[in-house]
Amino acid sequence: MNIFKTYLWQYCIFLIALILLVSLFNLAVDPYGMFNYLSVTGFNDRKTRQFSDKSNWIRATIQIIREDKYDTLFLGSSRVGRGLNPDHLLPFYKAYNAAYSGANFVDFLQFKEAIEDSHIKTIVWGIDYGTARFPVKFTSYPNNISNKITLENLLAGTTLCDSVLTAFDNFFGRHPAVEVLPNGLLVTNAPTCDYQQSLAFEKYRWNNQKSTGSEKLIVTGQKRELQFLKWLVSACARKGVALYIFVSPVHADLLSLMLAGSGEEAYKDWVRSLVHTIHDTEVATGSIDKKVVAFWDFSGFNSITREPPPSSPNNKLMKWYLDCGHYSQKVGDLILNRMFDLPTEGSGVLKDFGMKLTPENVEKHLSSNYQDTLGLI
Repeated sequence: MNIFKTYLWQYCIFLIALILLVSLFNLAVDPYGMFNYLSVTGFNDRKTRQFSDKSNWIRATIQIIREDKYDTLFLGSSRVGRGLNPDHLLPFYKAYNAAYSGANFVDFLQFKEAIEDSHIKTIVWGIDYGTARFPVKFTSYPNNISNKITLENLLAGTTLCDSVLTAFDNFFGRHPAVEVLPNGLLVTNAPTCDYQQSLAFEKYRWNNQKSTGSEKLIVTGQKRELQFLKWLVSACARKGVALYIFVSPVHADLLSLMLAGSGEEAYKDWVRSLVHTIHDTEVATGSIDKKVVAFWDFSGFNSITREPPPSSPNNKLMKWYLDCGHYSQKVGDLILNRMFDLPTEGSGVLKDFGMKLTPENVEKHLSSNYQDTLGLI
């Protein structure tokens, strides 16, 4: 009997020691950037697994927002994540890029409480037409997702695996295909993307867009997008937060596919609904004269989006684009300069790039900005 008790005590002590060891290791490595207690070069300074799971990204972003290190927040999909460099706004704004590949307005609702309680003064949201046209499964996250950060991420086996991989990546200098920098910027370490390959994928997607989801789901996606937009405009008006919303500038080839796949009028109706929803919400909240919200459209056919694609398979580099759907940081800098009224070298390129939309000028803009496809597709 005494031997059994001794064995049981030894087992309990071993189990407690193992749990503590795992917890301390996960806390030290901090693979999702949630605690930031320790940063050692060659050990854990690069969070190579931070974006390995959408729930981890949401938890990490909530924690970052609540730390109040930043006064500006970028929201959007991988187009914003890879294209908008937060450091471009320094020293005027200290920004964090909270964009994520495939992220949508349903995901951003998880930041609702954190944004309400934070000292964020400026929000930049890059919006994509495909978010509403290809409704993803609307993930239902637990209401207390932000309160489960500590225990889940200290004790979970998946966290331990990501901690080990993060430590190995740092020690051996390995870089994943997509890596997140401390300011949230997504950096692609993979070989240069094949433009024609990305365009072929988009052709398949948009030519078969009706088979990816029923029209009922598409309408539901657009309605939920507008509901999030209303909340965001109302919250910013109430807190005095400056809100910049813009339509991402996909390449003219991809835009032509979008207009052909969903209908030009459907695209224009989407832009109209955004403009009028913003205006109506500002009127309802009494913030119309405060100029809290600015809505910009950088899509369409212009000197940036019409960049000629690579002329040969051996030359895959483009000045303005990473592929047909993702613009480069050079374009991201132009977008930020335009919206924040910052100086730009060679500003002649901006003459036809970007328009601030209001109910008064939206129809003129739509009639001129989306007409000329130049036979691109």
